[in-house]
Amino acid sequence: MSSEPLTSSGQRKRSPAYPALNLGQSIEQVAKLYEANRLHAAPMDAAARALGYKGQSGRTNVLFASLKKFGLVVYSGSGPSRTVKVTDAGRRILEHPQEHERQAAIEKAALLPPIHREMWDKYQLELPPDDILVWNLVEDRDFTDTGAREFVKEYRETIAFAKLGAGGSPDEGVEADAGEDTPMVADEDVIDYDVDGDSALGGPESSAASSAAKEAFVARGSWGPHASEQPGVQTYPIPIALAGRLPVSVSGQFPLSEMEWAQFIAVLTAMKPVLVGDVSISGPESDRPA
Repeated sequence: MSSEPLTSSGQRKRSPAYPALNLGQSIEQVAKLYEANRLHAAPMDAAARALGYKGQSGRTNVLFASLKKFGLVVYSGSGPSRTVKVTDAGRRILEHPQEHERQAAIEKAALLPPIHREMWDKYQLELPPDDILVWNLVEDRDFTDTGAREFVKEYRETIAFAKLGAGGSPDEGVEADAGEDTPMVADEDVIDYDVDGDSALGGPESSAASSAAKEAFVARGSWGPHASEQPGVQTYPIPIALAGRLPVSVSGQFPLSEMEWAQFIAVLTAMKPVLVGDVSISGPESDRPA
């Protein structure tokens, strides 16, 4: 847990609500939920298991709250009867046969969180450097320093993933999620979990399932069934030469569309903590590149 200042009442200061996951990560998670349940409502425990967790927990509450912020899922009921299901908007992103319709739905989802809409209306694509953004969020929006930095990272990744501004401005009439000034998880029977804390994608019970889903996601090049139906698509590995070590191969269906390339890069970025580290090359000298 991060160390943050305390309020005058002695409680830990909280940042305004923002998604713990970026949009690319959120779509990756809702794809697993949709694959398991389609548009049917599922109890929270069952939905959490569909995402690779043992059951509902503080971590899964943060995850589902992010999906809800982007309009990908909705809740029904309360207490033990609480259910969650994928929205029509989520299904459109995952399965619509036309790329421009999927892209339009992604752009709308990116600006559904009220803090995202506020940032977009203020800066569009002219974002100042991170240090200035963090300063403004701490001074003007009462963010904690840690919360501001995590939000800026999430927002930049979401904007890049959605390619906002690349094809015109998103619809201005998008309905924002309710509860702008409430904690990110504020439903009466959903455990509040601090967004400045542990990652919603972490934890031993979910790592294997998450890795498998990411591999399948990258291999497909798309969430829907349409990639395999495209004429001219070929499946083959691409070796990427790296200085001082053996090549890294990327295998999948190519070519990719511009949107699929952005999705691919977003997933690789999300996987960076697993793929990048301080490592040394092992193995016989003869196996190493000259």
